[in-house]
Amino acid sequence: AMIQANLNPGSTITIDSSVTSPIILTSDLPPVRVNMTLNGHSGVKIDGSSSFQPFVVTSGTFNLNSLQVQNSKSSGGAGGRSGGGGALGAG
Repeated sequence: AMIQANLNPGSTITIDSSVTSPIILTSDLPPVRVNMTLNGHSGVKIDGSSSFQPFVVTSGTFNLNSLQVQNSKSSGGAGGRSGGGGALGAG
């Protein structure tokens, strides 16, 4: 869904309410490259298995609603002239 959303700026991804167990990552998710929104619901979690990075925003605005992120890996960019370099260690 994130690959498709990257092709359609302004997309909204909504996690179905039937998803109640953690979504366990087996690899990093694709980077966010455009404006997009990800809507979860109470009880849904994305679990990075202490090894994977769930969200990297390389450009655009990323809105994350009603979703828990746990056990994830994060690393910041190199910073430099354009800034960047921030990381969120959520988990």
